[in-house]
Amino acid sequence: MKTPLRAAGALAVTLGVLAGVAPGAHAANLFTLDAHAAKPGRILMNPPGSAPGSALVAWTSHSRVRQLAAVPKVCLIARGATCSAPQTLTIPDGTDVDHAIDGLFPVVGPNNTVTVIGPRDAQEDLVRWTSTNGGPFGPGTIIRGAYPRDDPRPKTASATARAR
Repeated sequence: MKTPLRAAGALAVTLGVLAGVAPGAHAANLFTLDAHAAKPGRILMNPPGSAPGSALVAWTSHSRVRQLAAVPKVCLIARGATCSAPQTLTIPDGTDVDHAIDGLFPVVGPNNTVTVIGPRDAQEDLVRWTSTNGGPFGPGTIIRGAYPRDDPRPKTASATARAR
């Protein structure tokens, strides 16, 4: 019969061996995407028209000028690479703080498209940018009346944006 101390020792040795063999289950930070990010980046894995293992990241970056809105950006990152050329997205009706984007959300659309949705609380609308076949995103389009405010029914901003 094993004593509790002996069983605990055996368990500790077993856990020590497993810890040395098993790789960590967390992701490592490989690089800093933007040292001046204003909002968290949202990631779309394997966007249409891109190499397998690629990721599209959409985020906003603080403007260098206090009176201007945070700058919406996207970057396509190939597996094992870094973000070498982020694309700045244009806000169609102004860049002052009253036209700020509250976050960016990439979603897969039909026909090899990716749409980035940017809700704007102050304007109560959405801005939509679209990329086809992994190409650059086109100019932003404002979708008025699509901001999901005070609506108790669950729905997504992307579904509302596609319907317009």
